[in-house]
Amino acid sequence: DHPATQAWKKKMLASAGIVPPESARFVAVDFEKDSLRARLKAAGFDEHVPTVTAWLGVVPYLTAEGFRATMRLLARFKAGSEVVFDYSQPREALPPVEQLMLDSLSARVAMAGEPFQLFFTPEQLAEELEWLGLRVVEDLNTTTLTARYLAGRTDGLLLRGKAGRICVAAAVESSAGEVRD
Repeated sequence: DHPATQAWKKKMLASAGIVPPESARFVAVDFEKDSLRARLKAAGFDEHVPTVTAWLGVVPYLTAEGFRATMRLLARFKAGSEVVFDYSQPREALPPVEQLMLDSLSARVAMAGEPFQLFFTPEQLAEELEWLGLRVVEDLNTTTLTARYLAGRTDGLLLRGKAGRICVAAAVESSAGEVRD
């Protein structure tokens, strides 16, 4: 998490009386400026243990280089490690109504000081991840996510649109099998 976002989340957990498990590690990082590896190491990260990284709500706000630097590091984690993240498809990949919705949302987040910067089609993302040393395990659209996680709800909650997706990618085993500089 960005340091300010993480502080807010911790405050919300505390105010709700939720105590994170002792094994949880909160690592505040600005993916555009900080060294993720240095921040993880300072937090006691063990690079010899397969790791699942939940990286939600971040990718659309990054530059391509911020994304690549992070994914390069995650690709070097111990074999069996995975990253789960969300991303958005580019405007031109969306139907006209969703293009207008994306335009509206983009304007609002830009006014808040956090503009959307990075978009992928599923094909572009798979190619980018492969180049960085990761392979796509799953790339889920809203229809699949709704069927998997929201089926049987009686309140009508479902995901709409085609812009947002969730990807699970795995580190391709390196010869060293550990994080490298």
